Amino acid sequence: MNKTPTSSIEVNDEPVEKDLFFDPLAKPVTKRAQEASRAFLDHFIKTESQFKPRKRARKAIDQSILEEQLGCIFANLASSQLCKKPKAIAIPLSKQELGRKNTPRILNDKLREVLETLCGAFADALTLEIGSYNKGRRSTIEPRPYISELIMAFHLRKSDFNTKERQPVILRARKTPDQKRKGKPGKELELPDTAEVKKLQEQINQINAFIRQQDIRYVGDRPEIDEERLTIYRVFNNGRLDEGGRLYGGFWQQLSGEERDDEILINGEHVVGPDYGQMAVSILYALEGIPIPLEDAYKLRGWEDYRDGVKTYINKLLHDDTGTPKAKKSDFIGCKYKKVETITEALRKDVFEQHRAIAHHFDGSISGRLFYEESNLLVHLLLELQNKGICALPVHDSLYVNIDMATETIKTMKSAFKELLGGNIEVY
Repeated sequence: MNKTPTSSIEVNDEPVEKDLFFDPLAKPVTKRAQEASRAFLDHFIKTESQFKPRKRARKAIDQSILEEQLGCIFANLASSQLCKKPKAIAIPLSKQELGRKNTPRILNDKLREVLETLCGAFADALTLEIGSYNKGRRSTIEPRPYISELIMAFHLRKSDFNTKERQPVILRARKTPDQKRKGKPGKELELPDTAEVKKLQEQINQINAFIRQQDIRYVGDRPEIDEERLTIYRVFNNGRLDEGGRLYGGFWQQLSGEERDDEILINGEHVVGPDYGQMAVSILYALEGIPIPLEDAYKLRGWEDYRDGVKTYINKLLHDDTGTPKAKKSDFIGCKYKKVETITEALRKDVFEQHRAIAHHFDGSISGRLFYEESNLLVHLLLELQNKGICALPVHDSLYVNIDMATETIKTMKSAFKELLGGNIEVY
């Protein structure tokens, strides 16, 4: 099972929001949250009928927008209340911000009126503070005890809402030299409106819906870990939908392998993390249609005592687009070669010789394709396991599942690799 501490590439790269802003796309996504939202809507209608009775019923379209608006307001308020440190939510209420073209339809000129009804003495659902442009103060809303009552009555958690989720599929441009140097991601691009993109989005939405249905808990003591971060998203790179595509987002990706084993519970049970062995090399040999010539792809003849160093160097060859990476000297302590240049030269020669069938890929150009094949495999696996009633939490080439589901998961991982890539692979 995977016991490797998380690397920087595994850490969720979603920016942390310092201020709490109203999310116009927020909504309840589970049955219990939707039932609570309906109670919130009924509370609003009852308040309105007593204090602001209407002369005629709303048009169907206006009623639809109102229901969506109240669902969004409730999702924002409940999510704020469920935070470890609840705080006010900044919300746009100026004429310049409401009703603009291309903004969500709930941000309309009726929003302030709806909020004022909800903050009245009878509703008592929120407090509303109107901002001032001259004083540089934003308008804010805060949940009142009524929201807490709904949360308790319907046993709600933050994961019952989709607030502050990333879109299920993200496409990034190729990194500039400056972005590479600073370790920053490429610019986020607009997704094309195609059947392929819709399918990719539907797959992630289906996976996330299943994960939300489970009772997933973090029982460790790191205060920065937010166990409500349950949803995942795919990130494609270099402006292409056939490069990258790795899965990010879940709080478990911030933990080491040991922490995941010890500090994550799925439906009250501890987890283990079966992972693919020699993933990148296995993918390449499968694509070439030939078996790996060595029993262990990283245990080269003449370098048997330095497997970890060989593994690191081979992965540098696959992902470093300079084509001339150096071996890490500390990985080869006691080696007969003393200088890093000499180690690199000798190791490079043996790697190219003993893996000659895939040596033409040792220039970094295959990196995006490798991540694409890996992530496609993981998405396929998550859906397959879901059909078997198994909840799995992905960490790139591994899956964390309940201990008693490990055997079936390993079997499914091996068969999926064979089905999608045509080769064999070990799972540990």
